[in-house]
Amino acid sequence: MSDKRPLIIPHRVVEHNRRLESTLNRRLSVTLATYKSIEAMAELAVVALAFYSIYHGADPLLAFALTAVVVGGWKVVEFLAVYADDLAEARDAVDGSD
Repeated sequence: MSDKRPLIIPHRVVEHNRRLESTLNRRLSVTLATYKSIEAMAELAVVALAFYSIYHGADPLLAFALTAVVVGGWKVVEFLAVYADDLAEARDAVDGSD
């Protein structure tokens, strides 16, 4: 019989998602699941648009470079949202200790 272990998610990923959901709830009143769904649909639409553009004669390198920028942009937005909240918490902690 095989030893079935539960899937273990790295602590950093869990912590990032927890902080991201907190930020999304506070700033946009959106859950993490909703945000990830919108992100996935937007990425799928951009990839489909890239293929459509290539089919109609667009330069493939340019089409997929723009796709990479859009797809990577979501991750940058996530990082900056969490980072901005971390900075705000650090400032509040410093202001509170004075």
